[in-house]
Amino acid sequence: MVTYVSVLKACGMVGCLEIGACIEADVRKRGGLFQEDVVLGTAMVDMYAKCGAMEKARKVFEQLPARDTVSWNAMISGYTRNGLGNEALKCFKQMKDMGVCPNVVTYICCLKACSIVGSLEIGKGIDLDDI
Repeated sequence: MVTYVSVLKACGMVGCLEIGACIEADVRKRGGLFQEDVVLGTAMVDMYAKCGAMEKARKVFEQLPARDTVSWNAMISGYTRNGLGNEALKCFKQMKDMGVCPNVVTYICCLKACSIVGSLEIGKGIDLDDI
């Protein structure tokens, strides 16, 4: 698992979607390990998001057996990084609706998403008292 996570992180850092997709295929051949390991699944989500493949990131995210703050942050930051502010804010709302506690990273990404969509009002409404 550690090797997969490390390689996926490297793929995301250099934007190597092709190798990342090969890693996903290998993981799926081994029984979809990311469906059992939230760390591996989150690394895969993050890699796809950093490579700009948000549909693939969302597909993997939806297959995770459990979603923690880090996995939600991978999606929210991915949307934000790719200029999809509305999607990031919708994801944030889903996160809160599911009862997952946001952290500082979540709020930073959400405030950036507010700047992308040009909404001071939404930014003012983000409850920073939760952190």
